Amino acid sequence: MLFRSLDGMKRGVSALGKALRETGQALDRMGMRAQDNWIFQEKICRHRALMNLFDQRPKLRPSVFVAPNASLVGNVSVMDESSIWYGAVVRGDQSPVDIGGKSSIGDRSVVLSASVNPTGFAAKTSIGDWVTVGQGCVLRGCTVDNFAVVGDGCVIGEGALVETHGMLEAGSVLPPSLRRTACSRL
Repeated sequence: MLFRSLDGMKRGVSALGKALRETGQALDRMGMRAQDNWIFQEKICRHRALMNLFDQRPKLRPSVFVAPNASLVGNVSVMDESSIWYGAVVRGDQSPVDIGGKSSIGDRSVVLSASVNPTGFAAKTSIGDWVTVGQGCVLRGCTVDNFAVVGDGCVIGEGALVETHGMLEAGSVLPPSLRRTACSRL
């Protein structure tokens, strides 16, 4: 008799837990609808793309595309009609990261901020307008000017500069604080 009452109690507690969980999920979906955030309807991935870091939050224009499994963390600013593709991470935890209009950050690329810049300039990461960053790139504390193209798998170090209309071949490495040497002009 004692086992039957314990079994019934376990089922009751389990049903109560399920009801509370479903109620919480319904309230969460209601709150997201109120904020005009429809990520809960995503079938592939329900990853949280925008993450605050203390009082720093990503600032996006309405026309920006952020893939469902991309991440924007901290002090990140993305201008009109830019795109952050699948698996990309843009992290503005140490200094600001600015991405200009109509730019594209490729799949699995990582854009990081730096705390110090060896050139003595501001230690922010800046990507200009109409810039294409290929897949699997790593950009840290650098400046990529307007209309530049960064090939797949490139690594750009702190303080490095890719000039306007500059191009980096796939797999190139632009070491910290190096200017113009690895860039070609169109």
